[in-house]
Amino acid sequence: MMNRLFLLSILSSFLAGSALAEWDASQRDCPGDVPCLTSFLWCEKGPPGDDGRSEDCSYPDGVDPAKEMPFAYQIPAALVWDYPEGYNLTWNGTDPDYPVMLRWTMTVPDSVLLHELVVWEINITTPSPFSFQFRPSPSWFSPQNTPNNYSSLEIRAVANLGQNYLSISQPENPATNSSDVENTDDFIMFSQDDRQYAYRLRDDARDSGNWDVKITAGLSVSLTAVVFSALAVLATRWYERKKFTKRLADEKAQAMETREPAARGPTQQQA
Repeated sequence: MMNRLFLLSILSSFLAGSALAEWDASQRDCPGDVPCLTSFLWCEKGPPGDDGRSEDCSYPDGVDPAKEMPFAYQIPAALVWDYPEGYNLTWNGTDPDYPVMLRWTMTVPDSVLLHELVVWEINITTPSPFSFQFRPSPSWFSPQNTPNNYSSLEIRAVANLGQNYLSISQPENPATNSSDVENTDDFIMFSQDDRQYAYRLRDDARDSGNWDVKITAGLSVSLTAVVFSALAVLATRWYERKKFTKRLADEKAQAMETREPAARGPTQQQA
């Protein structure tokens, strides 16, 4: 329920739904010899000196635009876990003779608790060197294939609370260098059920005529709720890791104390 309150405050704040504008990421002017995304860029970048974004935005199906939230960071857009149609990630400028590295990076801001990167990556070689059907799922993650042995539950907490972005590169291509990496705009993750629930509550609030009151009241409560619910998972993990580290240190110290007398050899008996 706490997570659903948070979803209501975000998703139902999209008063006009997806923004309608002429700008489209698929129409970007790409240089042709470096990775250049043609999707997952929600808004056109503004001129130097402003906040980095213009008002021209475009969101595909299944991506909900978000406004700046009263929290530690901005949430540009929300994607859905296990979205049936998936999201078509497209790009230009890569060499089809080399695989494309797709990386999904997620992090929780310092101001929340930890600043840890969780990374999922895959080499894309088929069916097309210039597109990938991105259908994010917690099932992709297990303690065996994630840094620091994150579980799927912990991945959900990080992705729902933190900042996510995708990046493409061609590290095996000798013609590229480490700076030839293209990042998508940031996003967060929600479940399909919570997304539908939030929109249903949004419509009810509109019909009741108390739209502004309900949204304003929900923001402070629901943001606090989701922070504590997600942090509960991460804080538990941090505490268990700290206990494990201390136990290893104690065992190492005890082993050193045991070895030191043996290293000195038997003491001589005094006459």
